Formats: sequence, structure tokens, C-alpha cells
Amino acid sequence: MGNGQYIVYEGKEVYRSAIPQKLMEKLKDTTDEYDFPLSMYTHNKIRTTKNSQTMITAYKNIHTTPPEVDEAFHLNEEVLMALIINDDARFDSDFRERFPELSFYRNTPYSVDTIIKNNSKATGIKELEKLLGFEDVPTFAFGDGPNDKEMIAYADYGIAMQNGVTEVKEIADYVTSSNTEGGIIEGLKKFNLI
Repeated sequence: MGNGQYIVYEGKEVYRSAIPQKLMEKLKDTTDEYDFPLSMYTHNKIRTTKNSQTMITAYKNIHTTPPEVDEAFHLNEEVLMALIINDDARFDSDFRERFPELSFYRNTPYSVDTIIKNNSKATGIKELEKLLGFEDVPTFAFGDGPNDKEMIAYADYGIAMQNGVTEVKEIADYVTSSNTEGGIIEGLKKFNLI
């Protein structure tokens, strides 16, 4: 969950990586400066700093309703991942420059996933492998967005979805059908996993 920032296996927490509160305060101040909503994710809650038309569109794009507004959420909860809600990618480089401690992935035209630098879905896989003693067991990963790049590169077998971004497809071991055309099943069959 949360781009690999929270991993649970058989009901037990395996890994958690939170954005430090002071950094969250700075991120919120910066999104306020730009008048962008900031969605904040814990292991079991999502809240946002404000609503906007872009917020509605962003959550409609992922087939869900926008989260409740709570501007002080980051002061009372451990935030694992944040979404900067904006539809103008020209601002992305500014956030990267101002926050070298964070990684930013524009996964939709309406939002930018934000996590601690040097963490990714690959980090979550590594932690799970360590816990289970599966370092020598082959890993398979499916992905389609920029936030999947490290995971696809790390896995023994990286599988990109046909509808994925070019940079993920270029490093994948196999490109399967799109996520709406049975791509997961096709990929699992290709590698004799089902």
C-alpha cells in the first residue's frame, strides 16, 4: 500500500515508512502556497487539505470519491504517502528542487504521488523477502506507472502492462495485455504461475 510504504503479510505489519512530520508541514505549506490540495495517506485513512475541481477529477479518475477535508491531519497522524493534486506538470520540477528528501511520481494527469526518497515498491518487496527468508525465491512484479519503475527493475521478472508508460515497458522482461484486457492473467500464464 502507498507505493510500498506500508506492507502487511498475514495480518502482521512488515514494513512502514512515514514522511517525517516537519517535512509534511513544509509540504503542506508549499501546496497551500500554490493553492493545491494535498491528500495524505496513513495505513488506514485518507484525508485532504481542501477540495477543488481537480481533486474531484483526480479521484473520479481512480473511481473513488474524494477524501474528507482535514487541514491538520498531518499534525495528528503518521503520513506514509501524499498526493499533490494538480493538473499542471510544470510545477513538478519545483517540488523536486524544494524537496530533495522526497520522491515524486506523476501517475495521473491530476496528481503526483509523494514518498520518502530512496523508498519504492521495490523497498516493500525487499522487506517482505527478508521477513520470509525468500531472498532466493524468484519475484514477479506487474506495473504500469512511473511509480512502478524501481519495482519492475528489481523483480526477477518485471512485467509491464500494455497500457503502461514507455519507461516501464522499456525495462520490463515482458509486456502483457492492458489491465482491462486480462493482462495480469496473461502474464501469470506466460510465466507458468497459473
